Amino acid sequence: MNYSLYLQTSAIEDLREAFVWYEEQKTGLGHELLSAATETLTRIEQSPLLFAKVFREKRRAALRRFPYNIIYEVEGDVIRVSAIMHGKKDPTKWKQRK
Repeated sequence: MNYSLYLQTSAIEDLREAFVWYEEQKTGLGHELLSAATETLTRIEQSPLLFAKVFREKRRAALRRFPYNIIYEVEGDVIRVSAIMHGKKDPTKWKQRK
């Protein structure tokens, strides 16, 4: 099955904030984060049911090398990414997102 991947505005903002923070730490590190996120999003798009459910229908996929998780749902052939958040952040923040 071919899936369509959609990033909600909240997930894009999460990634933008993380990018800025990592770039402030070391030039180029933000781009490495983006590469890791892109790689994980590709894995999700190829095999969305591979990752475990963590809350109702929401699933979590961890980024390699960075302590971030991508939170998403699969609805038919659509994958909706609602959050890209640091693993230590309060999970109620992404649980409330639709």
